[in-house]
This record gives sequence, structure tokens and C-alpha cells, in this order.
Amino acid sequence: MADSGYDTKKVRDVSRSLKFIPLIPFNKWNTKDTKKINKMPKKDYSLYKKRIKTEHVFGTLKNNKKLLTRYEKLSETFLNFIYIHFIKVLNTM
Repeated sequence: MADSGYDTKKVRDVSRSLKFIPLIPFNKWNTKDTKKINKMPKKDYSLYKKRIKTEHVFGTLKNNKKLLTRYEKLSETFLNFIYIHFIKVLNTM
């Protein structure tokens, strides 16, 4: 999944070569002929709309000062703080 800013033939070809299905809405600014603009199928669009929840979770992760700067000596302790943060965020959803 990606924003429409990543709608290029190269990005789509690379994702297909890695055996991924690209879920990128077509960008009307990248196409000179407006008749060639394809619409995203409804099934794919509903999956694309769920992407915002993931972006919100990572946004809250970036706003947490304890996780933004790593103060812990051990990486396991830091990873446990990330797990606790995800549990807290998932309980509020």
C-alpha cells in the first residue's frame, strides 16, 4: 500500500517483481491522457482505506518521547517499551 504520490510504472513493476500486489491509487497528475486513468476496484479501495489505522499507530509511536529517544541500555528493554505502547494503542481503538 502506498500513497498516490508513488504511482509510477517503475514502483508498480518492482512491487510485482517482488511478488507483491500494489495497492496504489492512480494519480491523475502522472497521466497526460485522462482516459488512461484507471479506478481502483472497490475491494482494493476498502483495504486501502484501512491503511490509515496503521499510519496513526506509527504516528503515536513517533510522538512518544520515551520511544523517540532510546534511553535504555538493552535493546530488549527498548523493544518491550514498544510492545507496551502498541498494547496501549490497540486497547484504545
